Amino acid sequence: MKNFSHQLNGLIRQFLGDDYPADDRLLQLLRHIDQTYQPAPVSAPLPAPGSDPFWSHEAFFSQVLDTNPSLIYVKDEAGRYLFVNQAVADLYRKPKAEIISQDNGRLHSHPEELRLYSQVERQVIRQKAVITVEEPFTQPNGEVRWFYTVKKPLYLPDGSVRLLGISTEITEHKKISSQLVTNELRYRELVECATDLIYYCDHQGFFVYANPVTCRVLGFTEQELRTRHYLEFVAPEHREMVEQFYAEQLGNKTDNTYLEFKGITAEENIIWLGQNVHMHTEDGQINGFHTVARNITKRKQAEEELISARQLAEDSTRAKEHFLSVMTHEIRTPLNAVIGLAHLLLEENPLPEQVEKLQAIKFSADNLMVIISDILDFSKIESGKIHFEHIEFDLADIFKGIGQSFSYRAKSSNLRLLFEIDPKLPKIVAGDPVRLNQILLNLAGNAFKFTEKGFIEVKALESRRDKDSVTVEFRVTDTGIGIPADKLETIFDSFTQASSDTTRIYGGTGLGLTITRRIIELQGGKVGVRSKVGLGSVFTFSLTFGLPVQSAKVSYKLPETVEPAVQDLHDTRILLVEDNKMNQLVICKFLQKWGVQIDIAENGLEAINKLKESQYEVVLMDLQMPQMDGYKAAQYIRTRMDAPTRAVPIVALTASALLDVKRKVMEAGMNDFITKPFDPRELHLKILKYTNKPKAAETLVAVPAAQYVNLNYLEEISANNREFIRDMIRLFIRQTPEFTDNLKTACQTAQWADIRYLAHKMKSTIATVGIAELEPVMNQLETFASQESNLAEVTQLANYIEDICTRAYDELHLKLAEMGD
Repeated sequence: MKNFSHQLNGLIRQFLGDDYPADDRLLQLLRHIDQTYQPAPVSAPLPAPGSDPFWSHEAFFSQVLDTNPSLIYVKDEAGRYLFVNQAVADLYRKPKAEIISQDNGRLHSHPEELRLYSQVERQVIRQKAVITVEEPFTQPNGEVRWFYTVKKPLYLPDGSVRLLGISTEITEHKKISSQLVTNELRYRELVECATDLIYYCDHQGFFVYANPVTCRVLGFTEQELRTRHYLEFVAPEHREMVEQFYAEQLGNKTDNTYLEFKGITAEENIIWLGQNVHMHTEDGQINGFHTVARNITKRKQAEEELISARQLAEDSTRAKEHFLSVMTHEIRTPLNAVIGLAHLLLEENPLPEQVEKLQAIKFSADNLMVIISDILDFSKIESGKIHFEHIEFDLADIFKGIGQSFSYRAKSSNLRLLFEIDPKLPKIVAGDPVRLNQILLNLAGNAFKFTEKGFIEVKALESRRDKDSVTVEFRVTDTGIGIPADKLETIFDSFTQASSDTTRIYGGTGLGLTITRRIIELQGGKVGVRSKVGLGSVFTFSLTFGLPVQSAKVSYKLPETVEPAVQDLHDTRILLVEDNKMNQLVICKFLQKWGVQIDIAENGLEAINKLKESQYEVVLMDLQMPQMDGYKAAQYIRTRMDAPTRAVPIVALTASALLDVKRKVMEAGMNDFITKPFDPRELHLKILKYTNKPKAAETLVAVPAAQYVNLNYLEEISANNREFIRDMIRLFIRQTPEFTDNLKTACQTAQWADIRYLAHKMKSTIATVGIAELEPVMNQLETFASQESNLAEVTQLANYIEDICTRAYDELHLKLAEMGD
């Protein structure tokens, strides 16, 4: 029966024509016939088409054609229907018999569509042509259906021509196509109107498409770009980097990448581009690259400006540091003279009427030190380098220290100094006692400055308590001159005081309250002030402290300092290189007192000339001088002078408090340095250290045996080996002065890491020779250094350690003499 269906298909195609596409429903009909009719015997001959009445049965063909969903119809030359299948009847919603002999004009009411149908059908009949066309059909409800129609001439045996039409509905396809066209138009509009550069390159990197922004930015038309490679628009200095980057994308088959690089336009302008590149692949093959790029030139310029601004800020910071260096040098230089002269006058048994003058000198020196401290503290806070501790302390101790600090000032000013601590407050709290002390000292000092009569009161009140913390409100009240209401908001600003007369009358930098506020705020607190002119002021601030798990305090008491014996430096020749006359006077007074022979040079050039003419045992070298400074002079001496002079010990004299001074001094070839204003004992020890004068036993002050040192440990570990003990004593005497010098220097410049390191190193050295008195002091020093706190006490500890070590040297020298050394 398959042959039957095959022949039937052939007959249908003869009738319908080869242009009619076979659809699923026709094929299903043919398969149905194959399954319905039993196959004929193989020997039975297959009747030829047209020889059996079955093949020409009109009802059969009508049934076959009616099963097809496409419109199938035949028209005469006048456009009247001669044959229609059921699909046509369904379209017009009429029986087939009512459609036959009717034309479209009687069946359809849409004029434009009727004109289209008639025009095509006339062309088919007249030109004997096969025409395919897409035709709309508007239904009475307004819905438009679309058909793909094949219209062809159908020739009859008598030579006349009829029209055969076959229409397949494509409405859904048309909708999809229309949507695709709409989407494509929208996509193109989006791409064409985008503010970014959008382009497509083939797998070799040549432009295939570029949107208008790309053309406008690069300066070429789309047609011109299609002949160019993308690397032509990369700045020469970035081409290798860009090519390597995209070669890696291609090699690794990375779908998406982002890169920023310099581009170059047709006018050779440099721009910055940041672009995302998506690799386009089909069937595993790379066809090209979709790119969306953005002109980021302005952003890059902003980044460069930001970098420049940061560089400017860093330069400004360095300039500020330089200013601080110069300022501290300029202030410390006269301060050196003031303090040095005060030392000399006090040592010369001043007359009673001179005491007032000496007190004025001391007052001036104290004011200068306050100015230096304020500005250095302000710089530290502004640079964000301030550190806060969290240790346990007694609030009463803080108040006691404040009272001791201002007791003399209160008595001399006839002011009452009052303290009150809320009894509800815990005795021990955890926080930063050093900063709290600094705040209260600043506020109390400010109160004393502006109060001539009445009282200053310091209070601590509990304002809130939680499980693990307590908030304390502090009040500093005075009966001074008060602050005008319009100045209350500005008194905490930098370099600001209540009136222009304040600085002239009362002095100060205008930084004290600024520093105070910043320290309070950095700890999470707030500060405020209430005041009335002529009645006084109340400064309040609140800080939150931790409640300790257990209260434990470490305390120590410094022994009273005893001046060590001063060894005579008679006949020691020293060259003093110093341009400041006051400093010359002060230093020469001390040196002459110790028996030193002094020559003076006022700059580095004079120093070099004097060294060429004479021999000196030590050179005391100022750093900042005209014509040739101390650094260059030291470098010249170390590199260009004769061998004996080249090795002369050089001790720098500096008024700078910056941390890199020591490094610069050592790099210049100097041996050591002393910070001005200097301690006369320190200067004496430095000279003694570098003159290598023998220390005769008779020049030392006799001390009771074993008062400071205990050699039991050395004797035990060496089995009383006297040579070993002597070597260890000599090493201690030779090494320890350098440790104590470095420790004091570290204290002067608050180099906490150096202080902690030196304290740790010295503990074992001091324990070796059994200086038991220093054991708790070393522990306390190391604790303070680890906490970076109590710098004033740390400095006292360092001086005390040096004092005890100096006395220990005397004992050890006597011990060496007893051992025959």
